[in-house]
Formats: sequence, structure tokens, C-alpha cells
Amino acid sequence: MDREGKRVHLKGVALGGWLNMEHFILGYPGTETAFRNAVKCVLGEDKASFFFERLLENFITEDDIEFIAGLGCNVVRVALNYRLFEDDGNPFFFKEEGFRHLDRVIEYARRHGVYVIIDLHAVQGWQNPDWHCDNPYQATLIWSHSQYRERFYSLWRCIARRYRDEETVAGYDVMNEPVTGDPKALNEVYNGVLKAIRSVDTEHIVFLKGNLWGTSFEEIDHPDDENIVYSVHHYVLPGLVDAPYPTKLEGKIFDKHVLEEEYVKKTMVPRKRGTPIYVGEFGSIFYGTGNDVYRVAVDEDLMSIFNKYGDHWTRWTYKDIGVMGLVYLSGDTPWMKFTERVRRIKRILGTDEWGPGSREGFSSKLTRSILEELKNTLRNEGVEYRDISIDYEGRRPPEKLKEAYSFSRNLKKALSNLLALYTLHLLAEQFSRLDYKELEKLAESFHLSNCIVRKKLAEAFKKYCK
Repeated sequence: MDREGKRVHLKGVALGGWLNMEHFILGYPGTETAFRNAVKCVLGEDKASFFFERLLENFITEDDIEFIAGLGCNVVRVALNYRLFEDDGNPFFFKEEGFRHLDRVIEYARRHGVYVIIDLHAVQGWQNPDWHCDNPYQATLIWSHSQYRERFYSLWRCIARRYRDEETVAGYDVMNEPVTGDPKALNEVYNGVLKAIRSVDTEHIVFLKGNLWGTSFEEIDHPDDENIVYSVHHYVLPGLVDAPYPTKLEGKIFDKHVLEEEYVKKTMVPRKRGTPIYVGEFGSIFYGTGNDVYRVAVDEDLMSIFNKYGDHWTRWTYKDIGVMGLVYLSGDTPWMKFTERVRRIKRILGTDEWGPGSREGFSSKLTRSILEELKNTLRNEGVEYRDISIDYEGRRPPEKLKEAYSFSRNLKKALSNLLALYTLHLLAEQFSRLDYKELEKLAESFHLSNCIVRKKLAEAFKKYCK
């Protein structure tokens, strides 16, 4: 509800890959911090800062927000990296310049009647073992280190104090996709951040994500707060494969009825608690084949299902190089030409943990080869190989985390990360030859005027955002 008591149904897109960069969205290998460091090493600090600032300036402009509003969307979810605001070497001191782009998009949104959800996508100490929280180590230290927690609370207190009177801000999505085998720690962190926010802002919504990448709510205690919204992430199998839809996958026929059953089951706990439900992420991967039309059909069915239950949603993601974006860079832009060789190599190697190439690349083949050799070695010692689940601090995760922390998955991630660093230096070498004018042209590639609109998907937004 807004301040006048009018019901608001939030429907829109997530601005991923902008203020928290991701490898499959921009096309570089590895994590954002590694990418920034590699470019700085060859360009120097001044030229590197120039490039990244111009990239951020062009990635989202008022043209983008006007376009999004024109589709009928009334919300954007802005993904942030804590490093935008705080340096690890200078904790608890927040950089004013870090807020410049967030202030800018909020101003654009205000002009075009669009709400903003502020999403802390990468937090201090890492909340999950994956690339999208800028995590190169697969460790999740926020659950066990008090200083990371205190820095997390302090940053949110700073953000909430700054925007407490800003009606364009719909609320605070405090932590993207937490993953922990310790529900007590998760509840402690949620209670701590809620207390920090409410100490300065009692008005805005606080969005709380389910455990296990936003999918599990059973272990989350319901806070004593009337302005809580539960946030679920809902990626479905037929949206992630290069295949027709409806279709049979893993022995199961997937159609709209099955998608609805899965969604209702996943959201049962928050629905029983009577709180609003916000689908912070859903979306399909496009492979550039004739089957892409079916990926749009999957997204349409999901939009229809969410609307049926009156739930709120933002599709992931708005803009990229052609993997999931509603709009994507044209192939003849300087950035796409500049990164073509490295994008081809990283797909062959399988350095990305998401998108085309993530399952069939060299890293996957190497993982299978190493596992086979390991099985043979253990068998010679009279030991039968088991895909044991273990995290990087030596603990045995609970059963529900068995797949997320399996030895085989950890091995694949480690090999992918190492190959990504190798490939990243191939990209960095290309940067070493560029002057300011050429860096400017690379950054301008991300302007909306240089992007292609996925028309069928845009039509679906117009239909379901009415």
C-alpha cells in the first residue's frame, strides 16, 4: 500500500550487471573485483577509473527507465555491490561517491512513475559461494564472523537513513540469495539488519529472502514487524534449457500446470503466514536458436501465474550481452567485437557458472576426468568413492545443502574460477592497447541506443504489467 492506502502491485525488471557486475551479463571472465583489478593493472588507476565510470554512466540512463516505464512496469530492482560504498581496507566508512549512480536512477524513476527496490546483491563476507556476490573463494564468512555482520548492518543503516523520506524507494531487499546450513545464524543476521534499518526508517518495506538462493522459508523466523515482504527466486527447468516447451525434462512433463504447482509449493510458508510475496528473480536463458521463442513462453506463463496469485515480481535481467536480457547489445558494437575472442574461449572452457557453455565446457569435462581418476585411485585402496558434501571451513553441511556443497560441484567451481582468471588476463592484455577515446567507445556500447529489444518478451511485459 502507498501512503494514501492505495494498493500497489509491483511488476517490473531487475537492473542486474550494472552496480553489481556479473560475468555472463557483461562478457568478462571471473568476478567483478578480479575484472576491475586486471584492467587497473594494465591501464593504471586513472584510465581504469575512467572506463568503469563511463561504463556505469552508459549502462543505465534515463532512456532506459523511460523505456521500462513504457512497457507498463512500475518497479526496478537495483542490484548493488557493497564495494561500491565501502573499501575492505577502510571498513565502516562509506563513500559518498558510491551513492551517485543510485541517486541518479532513483531520480529517473521518480520522473517516470517507477518504484525502486534497493537490493544488496553482494554483502561483506559473502552470503553464498557464487560469483554473483563477487565471491572468488566459495567461502561464506558473514555467517560466522561478527565484523562482517556489523559492517553489513552499518551499511544498511546508512542506506536507510539516506532514503527514509524517499517515496520512490519501495523498500530494501537486504540480502540476495543467502546460503547457509545454520538457520540460527540466518535469523540472527535478519534480526540484526532489521533492527539497524528500523533504528532510522520505520516506513519502508524490508524484503527478506528465503535460504538456499531464495527458495526455502521453513527455517526463517517471522520477525515482529508489520512491514515485511518475503522474497522468493523462482528459476524453472524449462527456462534454462535449449528445448521446446511444453516438454519432457528429467522424466517429467513441464507445462503451465506443473509450473504453477511448483510455484505454489515453493511459496507455501509465506502464503500461510499471510504476508505479501515478491518474486525478486525469475527468467530464462536464451541460446540464440529457434527454441528461444519457447523461453519467452515460459516467462509468459510465470508472469501469468504470479499475477493470478496477486504476487509481485521483477524479471532477471533487464540488459546484457544476449543471455537473459530484455534488451541486449548489438553484435556490431565495439564491446561485442572487442570481447568476441575471450567470450568464445571462456565458453569453450566453461568458465561461467551460468548460461550457455556452463555445463558442457572444458571445466566440466576436466571435472569428470578428475572424478573418474579419483574413483579409480580410491578403489585401488579398497574405498568406494562418495560425492561427499563439505564446505571450505571443513564442516559437513546439512542434507538440504548436500548438492550445493557436493565435492563434485566444489571441484567444478574451483576449476572454473582458475580458468576464468587465466582467461581474464587474455582480456586484460587487449585493454593495454587502448586510449581514452577507444575506452569511451567500449563503454558507449552499453547505451540503450546500441541495444536490441527482445520484441516478444517486451510484448509479454506490456500484456502482464497492465
